[in-house]
Amino acid sequence: MNATKPTLVFTSGFDPFQLLINIGTFSRAGHVAIGIGAELLHAYEPGVRVDSREYWFGVKKQRLIYECEIVPDVMAGLAECASRIGEPYDVVGVLRAMFWLTLKRFASPLQRPGAASKTSHTCASFAMLLDPDGIMIPEWRELERGIVTPADLLLAARGPSFRPLSQPPAQLW
Repeated sequence: MNATKPTLVFTSGFDPFQLLINIGTFSRAGHVAIGIGAELLHAYEPGVRVDSREYWFGVKKQRLIYECEIVPDVMAGLAECASRIGEPYDVVGVLRAMFWLTLKRFASPLQRPGAASKTSHTCASFAMLLDPDGIMIPEWRELERGIVTPADLLLAARGPSFRPLSQPPAQLW
């Protein structure tokens, strides 16, 4: 990976897992990755890995929903993310987030589902490792890594800590 300023890359595809995320979050974004030049650093079913954009958009047939540059300096967080390559994907975390979202719609107040796994990652909880406490990215301060979704990060990406690199989606929800 090179030293290019990182971006958030929101995508969607037609695999059943991403469609479940799209439906569960009412969002066009089913996945979020950290863009570093021609590469994507992200967590998905095979685990945390680096893929070329060519592979992700060509072979995996993903569609770009939105891309934005992260304005604050999150290079320390990027190094932390890179150190996680090879760690597993958190399927249980995705199911927990979907379950939490469903419950939240019908019952309030609810007890929070707990902290995110430290050794496995959903795509959104992995991206938040760039700044897990929202120190550099204040739009992330109210988000919980344990239940964060690509839709949450997409909504937060409208804030001043991000600069659009593609046309923002007309509707986020």
